[in-house]
Amino acid sequence: MVVVTTNNYDTTTHLYWFRKVERHPDRRAQSLAEAFCETVSSWLSMRPPAVFWFEEADSREASQTWLRNPSRCDQAADPLRQPCEYFRWRGRPALAFFGYTHRESVLGIMINICRSGADLLDTIAEECFHLYQDVLHGAEWRATANPATIEAEAREFVCSRASDIRGFFAGWETSR
Repeated sequence: MVVVTTNNYDTTTHLYWFRKVERHPDRRAQSLAEAFCETVSSWLSMRPPAVFWFEEADSREASQTWLRNPSRCDQAADPLRQPCEYFRWRGRPALAFFGYTHRESVLGIMINICRSGADLLDTIAEECFHLYQDVLHGAEWRATANPATIEAEAREFVCSRASDIRGFFAGWETSR
């Protein structure tokens, strides 16, 4: 039996810890993400959102840094609005966090730097679609709707554009 543990998960608090990253460490992935975000936004007839990045952080280091942050009691629900470079999300063990778009105060989309290639594009498409849901259903909808419904609708969009996504990626690969 193999037990997989991640160093960004604190089993005592059930918190996953992450760190905001200014840019993707791979310039090529950064460029791919920005170009694809524009493409998806054109599919959805909306302005391209800003792309922000995050990565898994060691839970011990992150929680200690967070505790030393004088504004920790004023932490916003949106990690992009938090003054600390580290943030946390609650969850059961073995969850994977690839993308994020705040439900109420959208500044852009957040993408985990662990994503690459076509998986990166799928995540960007899904997060852009969450912004589109705000236009489609109204700004309050994602804040009050069932999360499973929100995610299912976004996955349906990604699946419906799978050949376009793969085509974009193939074209990107051959142009480089």
